[in-house]
Amino acid sequence: RNADWQLIGLDTALHDQLGGPPTTLEPSEVAWLRDKIENSGNRRTVLMSHHQLFSTNEQFGDQKKGYNPLLHAQLAELLSLVDLWLWGHEHDLVIFGEYMGLKRGRCIGGSAFPVGKYEMPQTPKNPDVPYNKQVVLNKGSAFYQHCYAIMKLNGRGATVDYYEDSDGGRRLFSEVI
Repeated sequence: RNADWQLIGLDTALHDQLGGPPTTLEPSEVAWLRDKIENSGNRRTVLMSHHQLFSTNEQFGDQKKGYNPLLHAQLAELLSLVDLWLWGHEHDLVIFGEYMGLKRGRCIGGSAFPVGKYEMPQTPKNPDVPYNKQVVLNKGSAFYQHCYAIMKLNGRGATVDYYEDSDGGRRLFSEVI
């Protein structure tokens, strides 16, 4: 946290259960986050977490929704105050459009675990979730390329560049927030 920014990590994995309900935050973590956002002063907010709020491919809960209804219920009132939320979980790079009150949701989870070039669906399971169809990781001989992001803070402004880890780092997307 500095005079212009606060970078906040959320522990979305505490209540994650393989095959269980969608993950949630501890109520005390939600209260802490609310305090940090509502009392941020002039600071802009970036959230970082393992799990995503929504997805083009993962479906959540018994209703198979394209978003985590439990996490959304906990954070819905705060989402419009978040400038950027970076998450992983899915081993991909996805630049989401504004959705569910969140200006910028970004999946940058394709950095370590190899994903076979035929493991990702060709057609999204959740077509209602908006994303930039031009930003796609290339398929190598057997696996998708890895990805990463670099954020440069400049006062109240920031630039975020999203790269594919190929050919020394090929930039796929850049944004000013």
